Amino acid sequence: MGFFDSLKKEMNNMMNEQQKSFENALRRYSDDEIMRAIEKAERDGICDYRYRACCNEARRRGL
Repeated sequence: MGFFDSLKKEMNNMMNEQQKSFENALRRYSDDEIMRAIEKAERDGICDYRYRACCNEARRRGL
């Protein structure tokens, strides 16, 4: 595995850890707050680990 492949793998691992941490924090928020965050991210064109975490939490809750 080359340097750039290793770097890419490490960056993906970091993003996954951030997303998991954010998902755990989201459990404190209401369904409405989760859905508003998703709608705002979609409106603003943001698709980062926070958006993915909100989507995962919404799916987990069956929203």
